[in-house]
Amino acid sequence: MSYSLSTITSVAECDTLLANARADRRSFEHKRSILLFVQENSANTASARQAALLEVTADIAALDAQIAATPEGQRKEDYITDRFRKIARQRDLSSTNKSGSPARVVDDELEIARLTSNIDDTNDFITQVEARKVEING
Repeated sequence: MSYSLSTITSVAECDTLLANARADRRSFEHKRSILLFVQENSANTASARQAALLEVTADIAALDAQIAATPEGQRKEDYITDRFRKIARQRDLSSTNKSGSPARVVDDELEIARLTSNIDDTNDFITQVEARKVEING
């Protein structure tokens, strides 16, 4: 975008614009960095959760076989208790509220795109103001 920088007539005005733009850029970069970190961490967490879910599902299948093959008694009761614990863990791992809803992920992606665009626009503005500053200095 082209700005009406011809109305700026002093180096001090340029310096003020540059300071404000650089502060804005730092803020945009910080927000984007946080969202990218959360996004990356969520992806890693989702992979770990999926692996743990596969493991606990396999454990439940093994316990089902052991329960079916074990005669009545304390050992069978222990297997059943362990199976209930594994099922609770499976439900916990399957819960979507811990890893974030798909809508939240897409919303964060949109915000990252907006922040990236703001950073690009701010960089363009800074470049134009710096050029105007050079013009003023002669």
